[in-house]
Amino acid sequence: LPFGLYHAWRYNYFAWEFPNTYYGKLERRATFPLLEWTSKSWQYTRDFAFEMGWGFFLPVFTMGAIGSRGWRWPLAFGIAAGTAVLVTLVEPAQRALLPAVVLAILGVFWVGLATVEERPPKALFLAGVVVAAGLIGASELLRQGYDMAPNQIPVFDALKTVPPYALISVGVVLFAASWGARFEASRRLTTGLVLAAVLFALIAQWDWMNGYRWYAPAVVPGSLLFALGAHGFAQVLQRTFGESTQTITVSGAIAIIGLTLLTVPANVAHTQKIAAKPQTKPVHVRHRVNFVNGVRDTLHMDYERFIDLDVDQGAHLYWSDFEMLDLAGLIDVPFAQHKFEQPFVREYLFYEKVPHFIHVHGGWAGSSRIPRLKEFREGYVEIPGYIANRREFHIGNHVRRNLMLADSWPPDARVDVRGEPVRFDNDVMVHGIRVPSEPAEKGKFYVEIGVSLEVSRKRKEDNFRVWLIAERGAQHHVWDLAPTYDWITPRDWKRGEIFQGRYSLDLPEALTAGTYDLVVVVVNSDGSVAQVLGSSAGPATVATGELRYEDALTVLDATAWSKAREQDRANAIAHASASRCFEAEHAWLLARRHSGHDRAWIDEQWGELRRAFATCYAEASDAYDDPTKKVPDLVKAREHDHWAPAYRDRAREVADALMERGTASREGQDWERAYRYFADAVAVDRSRSWARRWAEEARAYRLEIDDETMAAKEAKRKADVEKRRAELKQRSKSPPR
Repeated sequence: LPFGLYHAWRYNYFAWEFPNTYYGKLERRATFPLLEWTSKSWQYTRDFAFEMGWGFFLPVFTMGAIGSRGWRWPLAFGIAAGTAVLVTLVEPAQRALLPAVVLAILGVFWVGLATVEERPPKALFLAGVVVAAGLIGASELLRQGYDMAPNQIPVFDALKTVPPYALISVGVVLFAASWGARFEASRRLTTGLVLAAVLFALIAQWDWMNGYRWYAPAVVPGSLLFALGAHGFAQVLQRTFGESTQTITVSGAIAIIGLTLLTVPANVAHTQKIAAKPQTKPVHVRHRVNFVNGVRDTLHMDYERFIDLDVDQGAHLYWSDFEMLDLAGLIDVPFAQHKFEQPFVREYLFYEKVPHFIHVHGGWAGSSRIPRLKEFREGYVEIPGYIANRREFHIGNHVRRNLMLADSWPPDARVDVRGEPVRFDNDVMVHGIRVPSEPAEKGKFYVEIGVSLEVSRKRKEDNFRVWLIAERGAQHHVWDLAPTYDWITPRDWKRGEIFQGRYSLDLPEALTAGTYDLVVVVVNSDGSVAQVLGSSAGPATVATGELRYEDALTVLDATAWSKAREQDRANAIAHASASRCFEAEHAWLLARRHSGHDRAWIDEQWGELRRAFATCYAEASDAYDDPTKKVPDLVKAREHDHWAPAYRDRAREVADALMERGTASREGQDWERAYRYFADAVAVDRSRSWARRWAEEARAYRLEIDDETMAAKEAKRKADVEKRRAELKQRSKSPPR
């Protein structure tokens, strides 16, 4: 009842019957019969039972499930012995068959003896244990010493299908036999939780990671079940030795401690195995987060939300502030629902989201087929990777090309730049320079520069460097500005592309407060200085190969600099209050440029400013009557502060209107409009789960990737293949002419 109520609530809240991880993981996999012993599902479970040792303690677990009083302990042992013999009998190697049979015979002998003897002789019991251990040990020594393979007993194929049914029956018997046992509620609860975990692992089929994480839900209840079983085992032993079973005696305590210690070797061995070859850990993903943060800083993408397509979302969401797109679909509803259908991937990635950074290679590149798409090949460029650990260099990092190379300068027509295009004799064109904010002494100096290259196929060498020189009398400093940050060599630039260089440069102590000229020098790959061809509208040419922008850089002392950034911050608030939202954001950008890397000051101011910006954009949406035209402003408001009252009040109203229109379009099967309305409703209000579901439904129908259409296409494909085969077969039977 509690689970049913919870599931009804979560279905209404999330709008899908199962968690997103189900659609992202399990639905992608081919189905395996749960009753097929050789399937991946059972192989995963068998490996866990063997490697972690749980299978060897089956008598303890069964006794923990049904108890040890009276007839219960013989039944528990009989279930365990029969299961062990059956499972090992159908194994290909049958290596564990001899130990299973010997122990089963010993157990049956002792159970029979205990039924006719009130107090069986201890010496006989110990002798049986010694003989059994000796037989098993001798067999293993012979196998190791003489490389002897296990004896093979012929098994009927029909018998190989029995273990799944037998194990399912064991689960039913354990529940039924626990009735009336001491601590019945605890036994049933822990047994039920363990069996549920086993069922989950079987349905999940298999896992690529070490550690058997699908069995993590079984570990805690399994430990309690083991404790109950060990207690029962101790009582049986005490009863055998004629001791009281009311309390645990020395022999019972030795048995409990011994059983517990026997679980240690398998756990230690498994831990050493994982430690020797660790797989992806959170700290490994944090290296990737730091790397992508560095990419964002290099590109100076602090004026819009950074979008990253990757996997390993737990660490990304914990350590980054990116908008994450999940290639695996675990936190990404569209990817989970549509998998890697190419029409969907093309639309979602390259026309809707357009991520700034894409990390894809190896298996994910093959399964998603993203690298095959024209939009990816033309729109993204792979940049050098990073050192992930002592043995691995992480590749597959791609940056959106137009973040560096565009078709115009300046990047925004609303900003001013110094200078006009000036050509050099190596076909390099410098389009101008811009210093939006005055830096402080010993601080960070932010500069933008536009550079293009007249690309020619006849040229063998198109590489060059750009030097930027700040100069005032004898004071000067030189910076090397790498074109496209050395991620794309100039020879790979396309005709008409202009590099929009953004650099944050350290000011040396020698450049004290004052005004400086900025000089641009272009250096060829052989070290020679390119000559300026000149332009009447360009900056003055003072020396060979030199472009000089007079008084382009002003360095402020600490007092003036602090006042300047405070003034920018005040301007941002004033513009936001006056409903000049773009100007407000631009003023805050200037304040951040002033601040350099003073993150503490930026974070301190951002709390107040984000609320002001969200309110500004929310109120700006009031200028429109059509709810669809309100969406861009409300999305901007949400990105700044989704808790702002001005945004939340308007978002709810606009989302309701869009939902109403979307529902009407859905009923009329106008999938194009339905998708647009539902997608806009989700963009405005992220809590609209049903809008998200219906948007993906409409997307599937729009792109003809819904289940019915895909099934029809697959049926047609198979029919065409069969028809072609029939034609080829008929042609092969026809006599030659």
